Amino acid sequence: MNLKETARRFFISRLNRKARQAACFKCEGSVMVLAPHPDDEVFGCAGLMARALKEGKDVHVAVMSGGAGSHRGCCGTDEQAIVCNRRKLTVNACRLLGLDSDRILFLDFKDGAIGEDDTENMDRLKEFVRQVNPDNVFVPHNGEGWADHLATRRIGLALAPEHAQVWEYCVWMWYYRQKSLDWASARSLRMDKEEHARKLAAIREYTDPCAPCGNPWSGVLPPLFVKANSTDTELFFKIG
Repeated sequence: MNLKETARRFFISRLNRKARQAACFKCEGSVMVLAPHPDDEVFGCAGLMARALKEGKDVHVAVMSGGAGSHRGCCGTDEQAIVCNRRKLTVNACRLLGLDSDRILFLDFKDGAIGEDDTENMDRLKEFVRQVNPDNVFVPHNGEGWADHLATRRIGLALAPEHAQVWEYCVWMWYYRQKSLDWASARSLRMDKEEHARKLAAIREYTDPCAPCGNPWSGVLPPLFVKANSTDTELFFKIG
């Protein structure tokens, strides 16, 4: 194990301990999750979604990009085939959480270049937000480190209804060291056994099926990243 891996393990362990000490997460009303790529909604919000659905809350997901770039530099698998299969996995994973496919909007922002200049997809997303009119909007944390995650955050903040509470959720933040987190706004969701089992099953739905090259459709994710996102705790940060 190299020094960087050791440091990441230490950071993840410390972050998880602090997350468990954060105030209890609660949200009232309907939920909308904006996911940069297929699988981000599960890694970051599966427990939240499972609980909200169990409580009878209205839950919707908008997947910004098809994740076509997950095999770039890996093999010659057709990018449209990757998008098609990743969307199927999203439907399967969300169904395991209790979410029907008609509550999922698949957008066609370009993987690696999600942006407001794509007016067609922006218009589709604006109409989706208008129709759903969510009480809570969940966007990637500002420390995620990937351009698509940060772009999704910016778009979510811009389109959230005035009455909505906006929350940041964590995916890659578990894997990247964040030195200055606003723990005063942090909220911790501790899953019960059923919720945690649903999340783990949804994660496996993404990580187990493989493309023709033998790698998962989502690409090769670092094992430590998957482990960090597989605990029974999800961390959210309240904005505003």
